[in-house]
Amino acid sequence: MGKIYDRLVRKNTPIDPTTLAWHYTIAPHAVSIADEGVIRLATAGLEETRKLTGSKEKPVTWFSTQPIWEKSASKVNHGCFSLSDHIVVFGSVWRLGVPISKLLPWHDLCVAAGINSLSQKILLMGGEYDPSFWYGTLEPVAVDQCVVHCWSRGESGWRGGSLKDAEQYAHDHIDWLKSNPKEKEAQLSLVKKNLRRLADEG
Repeated sequence: MGKIYDRLVRKNTPIDPTTLAWHYTIAPHAVSIADEGVIRLATAGLEETRKLTGSKEKPVTWFSTQPIWEKSASKVNHGCFSLSDHIVVFGSVWRLGVPISKLLPWHDLCVAAGINSLSQKILLMGGEYDPSFWYGTLEPVAVDQCVVHCWSRGESGWRGGSLKDAEQYAHDHIDWLKSNPKEKEAQLSLVKKNLRRLADEG
């Protein structure tokens, strides 16, 4: 499915407006989203970007039509690169989906949010990311308007879930690591290896 979907997007084939775009996140952030009832606008680093680029860029709530995982959502500062890395470290990952008809595609979003060419280059990390999958809105998105999926430790794919369970999943993962010291050691080893890789690439 992934390869076929990629080809359709890259050929600019019209996408069904009922197609879901996903906000991918980790368990601790899922807990915060559940508590607040909304996916908040992304403001981290925004002031620095405005100063650097001379823009008046507005914050965005980001989504992606990537069907499995969105690379730009990776928490590399926590030593996580792949989807499996995030599950090892956090115990579960979450995604919240809304129809793309409720969102703006990348180019329209850049205009609406005032994301200038320099800001775009920063977001794209020198071509590392593919914005043809990116959608967004200039408003927070209510959780009750979203389809919610979870992928937790020991599972083989995304399944329907409830954000009400995110906090319990996080606690269960901590307890599981405490009772499985070898898994805790493997987790720390993974994080250290990936952080070394990040430092080498930087």
